[in-house]
Amino acid sequence: MTSDNRSLSQNWKERIELIGKRNFEIMEMIRLKFLSDKDVAGLEDIQNEIESKLPLIEEINKEIGEIRTELKTLTDVDAQIAEIRKARIAEVKVKRELRNKLKSEQLALKLTAWNKQKSENPTFLGPNVSSKLNFMGLNSSKLGSNTQPLIETYSQLADELGVEPKTLTWLSYSRTTATTDHYLRFAIPKRNGGHRIISTPKSQLKDVQSVIKSKFLDHLIESENATAFKKNASILKNAKCHQNSKVVVRIDLKDFFPSINFFRVRGFFESLGHNSGIASVLALLTTDAPRKKIVIDGKTYFTQTSVHGLPQGTCTSPKLANLIAKNLDKRLNGLATKLPENWSYTRYADDLVFSTKADKSDVNRLLKACKKIVSDEGFQVNDKKTKVMRNPNKMIVTGLLINDRIRIPRKQLRIVRSFLHNCKEKGVKEISDLIGKDALLVAKGYLSFIKMVQPEVALSLEHKNDWIVSNKK
Repeated sequence: MTSDNRSLSQNWKERIELIGKRNFEIMEMIRLKFLSDKDVAGLEDIQNEIESKLPLIEEINKEIGEIRTELKTLTDVDAQIAEIRKARIAEVKVKRELRNKLKSEQLALKLTAWNKQKSENPTFLGPNVSSKLNFMGLNSSKLGSNTQPLIETYSQLADELGVEPKTLTWLSYSRTTATTDHYLRFAIPKRNGGHRIISTPKSQLKDVQSVIKSKFLDHLIESENATAFKKNASILKNAKCHQNSKVVVRIDLKDFFPSINFFRVRGFFESLGHNSGIASVLALLTTDAPRKKIVIDGKTYFTQTSVHGLPQGTCTSPKLANLIAKNLDKRLNGLATKLPENWSYTRYADDLVFSTKADKSDVNRLLKACKKIVSDEGFQVNDKKTKVMRNPNKMIVTGLLINDRIRIPRKQLRIVRSFLHNCKEKGVKEISDLIGKDALLVAKGYLSFIKMVQPEVALSLEHKNDWIVSNKK
């Protein structure tokens, strides 16, 4: 037997894998003649069948190999899933960062646009006062006839008032509760009891109100019946209108300044030709809501206690009061002249005065008609202060006697003389400390008032109290 025939095939391992170890051994035994023909006779069919099945076995083994390869890749599924999850998390993070960046940019654009809108066309300046913030349009012919600045937008108004739009918003914004108050408030006693609240604007608001007065109000003319808060007006001129009358009726308006509220002031500026937005801002700058100072946890707050009205203590309130009451004066004067008694009528701030020289007069008719007109015009009569005075009884108008000649009541002169005497005897410093104000300035004020009404009395007092004149303070 040659070595070639008896040597083991080089691909014996592959053969074993294909046909199996047992079949390989049998076939090798047949090939090497370890089995006789008799032994082989029963195995030839089996060998032939095995040989015929070899291609199929090879195909199956090939598929098995591929499956094994796939299984090898599947052994690291968790790692692959972790990698996929990591990649997806990174992708989501990038997308989120891009989305947040886009959102921030959009928010910044919106904020810029909103700030621009607030500076050029604010839509809200506080609760209950922002319903008509429309800065579109202007009535140029009406503004011209009323000698008003031709302004339409918020920024134009800021320029006219000499402030930045941001400052204008700060001054005009109405807050129910604020940490800043644009006014200094203090109470002064009323002549007949009680107290009157004086609201003095702080510097920035005061400057703006001065501009409003000079550019928007000063050239407008009040009624001739108004005898207060205008050039050359005085209580003396008011009293002279009713001198030597037979009957004088004095009527007081209740809460005169506060009753001229924000809406009436806004309506007045609209009547001049301004659009509702400009009128609203001007009204906010010239009205004020009464406030109460409270302290919570060491922090000071100013809380609104009532609606906006004309404050007493500003340069704009007197003029606005006269202008807004102009129609009231017109109607009351019309009533006075139409009645048979031919009444004379004047108004000194909230003090309405009617007088007649007729021997007989129907005062009740006058009072009833007057009260109706006052109510129609948005005011209210203070019935407790209504007074009817008849000659020859004492008749006083704006603090002055008017029966035969205009003079200061004796009681008031006695008070002045007593004050001057105390200053002379005890010294100005002691009296100043006692009353809490400069006694010299008070004395000079008294003399100035007396000189306006009764110059001869003032001259006599000056001679007796030369310390007033000699003091140069």
